[in-house]
Amino acid sequence: MYLAISEDVYEAFFTLVFTQKVVANYQIKLMIDDTKKEVIKQWKN
Repeated sequence: MYLAISEDVYEAFFTLVFTQKVVANYQIKLMIDDTKKEVIKQWKN
């Protein structure tokens, strides 16, 4: 299961060191999308 987030949210929140540690610790998978173009930009495991 992946957590879907917009590219804006990823750049603003998920690039913070704290958030990166939480994502790694809980092995959260991310799907980053471009909401304007309506395309998936990245899959992060």
